Amino acid sequence: MRLAYLFAILGAAAIGCHAPQPPAPATAAPTQSAAAPVVVRKVTAADLGLPFYPGSVEKGSTSSVMDTPTDRTVICDRTVKGFMKEVANFYKEKLVGGHIAANYATSMMVEGRLKDGATVSIEIAKYSPSETEFGITVHALKKK
Repeated sequence: MRLAYLFAILGAAAIGCHAPQPPAPATAAPTQSAAAPVVVRKVTAADLGLPFYPGSVEKGSTSSVMDTPTDRTVICDRTVKGFMKEVANFYKEKLVGGHIAANYATSMMVEGRLKDGATVSIEIAKYSPSETEFGITVHALKKK
């Protein structure tokens, strides 16, 4: 749960904060908002435009896709048995301009872009000796 909060805060900082949206009407499905259609579901590598780190698995049910008329945001939370630096280097090499933006004892951040220009932010954290958790946020403006 701590990781989900960290990813939400870092993801909001990466794509910018917006004014709060009005609550969804009572007729909207529980996982989808009329203001910003957010669909909570398993995210695929194709949704991200990036491969999954080898051996990683989706963590919980916090992955989602949000489509608006102007942009698309995909968030995927994953976990793997391994080292933060290995995950960071794997994704750094997959991104255009990929770089390690933050490097601390228990967390790292990788930033860059996809070939289509979408921004990518990957937050990596080590909360236990045996597992590394990471969240990938991809934000793309839709072409007009």
